[in-house]
Amino acid sequence: MLIICSPLTLEGWIARLREARIPVLRRSVEALLELMRREDEVVARDISNVILRDPMLTLSVLRTLQTLRPNRQIADITTIEHGVMMMGVSPFFRQFQNLSIVEDLFVENPVVLRGFMEVTTRAQHAALHARNWAALRSDIESDEIAIAALLHDMAELLIWFFAPQLAIEIADRMKSVSPLRNAAVQQAVLGVRLSELQLALCREWLLPNLLRSLMDEQQVHRQRVRNALLAVAFARHSAHGWWDEALPDDLAEIENLLGLPGQEVKRNIYWVELAAITNQQYHAESAVATWLPPAPLFFHHYSNRLSGAQYGFDSELLEQTLHYLSCPVAAGHAATYNHAHITARNIGAIDTVASAMNGIHAALGFDRVLFFDVDESGSLLVPRYIVGGRSAGNSRGLHFSALDSPQLSGLLRQMRDATELAQLREILAQLLSVEACGRNPAEQCMALPLLDDLGQCGSLIYADCLSPHACGEEEIFTQFRNVVMAAEKRMGADQAGRAKFK
Repeated sequence: MLIICSPLTLEGWIARLREARIPVLRRSVEALLELMRREDEVVARDISNVILRDPMLTLSVLRTLQTLRPNRQIADITTIEHGVMMMGVSPFFRQFQNLSIVEDLFVENPVVLRGFMEVTTRAQHAALHARNWAALRSDIESDEIAIAALLHDMAELLIWFFAPQLAIEIADRMKSVSPLRNAAVQQAVLGVRLSELQLALCREWLLPNLLRSLMDEQQVHRQRVRNALLAVAFARHSAHGWWDEALPDDLAEIENLLGLPGQEVKRNIYWVELAAITNQQYHAESAVATWLPPAPLFFHHYSNRLSGAQYGFDSELLEQTLHYLSCPVAAGHAATYNHAHITARNIGAIDTVASAMNGIHAALGFDRVLFFDVDESGSLLVPRYIVGGRSAGNSRGLHFSALDSPQLSGLLRQMRDATELAQLREILAQLLSVEACGRNPAEQCMALPLLDDLGQCGSLIYADCLSPHACGEEEIFTQFRNVVMAAEKRMGADQAGRAKFK
């Protein structure tokens, strides 16, 4: 396996990467194998849907298409679906066998795998927003814009894979410098800027001119380029959390691009983000919690917080949260996320979790709210989602103590039955250390498990960092329980509804 450990000239990078074998995500390989088993009924769009979830597989397919392109063919192939149609379904499956799998190659290096997956997730989110906005703009080739967004950071992904130690060094240096100095750090560590490397690789691999132009920041005055680049910027900024100071400017630009009111744009972003999260989890388990977007009910809260307003207990917002959670999962939002051409099977459940967590944060006054699942072994609570203020991001990898399955199950059941806050915190202290959460779990923290459809404690909502402007803790605990129970009831009803119509 090719590993680069020191800076190179641009020509040196091209020479080393020219024939490099590009790895793909495990779930991509599994999905292609599933399609191969029913090859006779598969069409190009089915294969394209799998490929466009994985930036490295997309790049690999585009490279291969260029090498197989007949000399007499003048027009570029600019979409994956068109490329698969030109190639044929059976020849495609023969060509893309025995792919290298990222997760297997970095099983011994979780830090590198996490860095690679963070960039991959960002690219996936950018592509979904780019395609959705292109569809809203009535762009007839929205896949071209989605691919441009998906591959915008392909050089960064290649560095994580083929020069992992250099990628780690860049990430470490960037923690202490301004984002405006990105290019200088890249030049110092790699010997070249990523933007230079990206364009050179595009030329070397003969990627379509149209896709190169859609990734070119010098052409941002063009609507299609602006669409792709704005999706990339939005995905990068929102990956830092929904308090990123660049997001208000991004949202204003998106409103201008689409010509839609602000509330409609934010609502659209919310549903596409939830659909993107289901897509993300379809591919890989993350070691850190995923930021959930502000639910539509809470847009004004986030705007007020960004302007420096204080927050605490909000009885009106709490009432609205409980009312929303008492209503059936919305079915009328399919048109929003169907623009992204993805399957969003669990979008109702994630909407419920997002609304409950946003309510606990915005209406009850907790600055950090996390959602955990019990892992397959039944011995560990793993972080899945996070909502909160700027300080919450440091706890995205927060883990509860590993216990044997009966012990964890028993403690969760005790937490479920706790009627007093002091009793709950005594139990919580057995699961969470001061070192893990940065504070004494016997103070300020609240948590309650949720029952799954089998009546087991399968997940848990945890909150801490209560605002000094909130009301008494016992009243907060009562309302915290009300929100969690409302979320559990709504998810149960949604599961029963899905089962009924299977």
